[in-house]
Amino acid sequence: MQLVSRKNFLITLAAVMVVAMGIMALSLIQKRKAPKSDFDKQIEQVQTQSESTDIESLEKDLSQTDLSDLDQELQNIDQELEQAVY
Repeated sequence: MQLVSRKNFLITLAAVMVVAMGIMALSLIQKRKAPKSDFDKQIEQVQTQSESTDIESLEKDLSQTDLSDLDQELQNIDQELEQAVY
């Protein structure tokens, strides 16, 4: 009798462990597939810029830098500051 109950316990424990490992695997897969945000893309671009200080490299880095949304960021910062003050 005790042997049967121990066997059932071990089977249940193994099933719980398999389910837990499956959940962990799914969560890892979902984290890896998460799309990159604009901020992450901008950080990657900054990290790929040349460390050289010659004029050609600086001009190349400057031409590849996207400053199109800079004004929008400043407006967002102003709005956040106004909300914090009031």
